[in-house]
Amino acid sequence: MIVVMFGSLSRKAAAISACLAAAVLGLGAPAVASPRCGVVSTVSVGFGAYEAGHSKPVDSAGSVAFECEDVGTNDMIAIEISRSRSGSFQPRAMSGPSPNFEYNLYLDAARTVVWGDGSAGTSVYRVRPVSGRTFSVPIYGRIPPRQNVRAGRYSDVVIVTLMF
Repeated sequence: MIVVMFGSLSRKAAAISACLAAAVLGLGAPAVASPRCGVVSTVSVGFGAYEAGHSKPVDSAGSVAFECEDVGTNDMIAIEISRSRSGSFQPRAMSGPSPNFEYNLYLDAARTVVWGDGSAGTSVYRVRPVSGRTFSVPIYGRIPPRQNVRAGRYSDVVIVTLMF
């Protein structure tokens, strides 16, 4: 599992290094380099102002963009988003003046599929990457209605993990 990987060897350089190591160490066939992927940008899910007890959900969206190199035709990327500081996926919670200001992050614009790590009823984003192409993946957020929270700043930190 690789969270974000920078400065990796190209497939050719890795193959040359593996051949040299195999020759020096007397090993068998050299290994082939794995795909390299990394996050190139993120846009936070910012909800803006929330009126306590509001009768409708508040929606927002952000994104994560990634790029891969040296991918094969059968390579698959999975993107996970961690639990919130609250330790939960359903619901996640922001910290601030009130103890739990609930929200969640979703894979779909209808906000029905919770984005997580595949456990506890969550799903992960999966895609077959194309070498050198930047993929921008939307992250949909929602604050459920009727939360009685105090005025102030609320925030949370989640970790986006690329796995291949």
